[in-house]
Amino acid sequence: AEEVGTASADFLDRTLKVQQWNNFNNEYYLMAQSGLQAPAVEIPNAISTNNNDGKNDSWQIPLLDDFPNNQVAVYNRWGTEVYRKTNYCNCNAWKADNVNAGIYFYKIIINPSGPNAQERKGSLTIIK
Repeated sequence: AEEVGTASADFLDRTLKVQQWNNFNNEYYLMAQSGLQAPAVEIPNAISTNNNDGKNDSWQIPLLDDFPNNQVAVYNRWGTEVYRKTNYCNCNAWKADNVNAGIYFYKIIINPSGPNAQERKGSLTIIK
């Protein structure tokens, strides 16, 4: 098969090869070049607990449930780990009930042991 071009699919961040399989029939196929990547997602930077309004009461991380092989860690300003979860799921999201109000820092790793590991870091404000 001869490669005749490439295409991209933004949501899945895949690179695809367009290959000509048979010159006689001009048949073309798309071949996946790279593994599934986490889409660029804005991770919430604040949660508000203990006010019972039903909004932002836990740390809901968009699309993380689509990548079950993940690690989530949260650290205080001194670098002490205050929360860690492997295979974080929004169905049982962190409510920050074990920490005081303040600014914390997170590290999320998607596919930590795979070839397409991705790491996201940022700050998280806890409001109580």
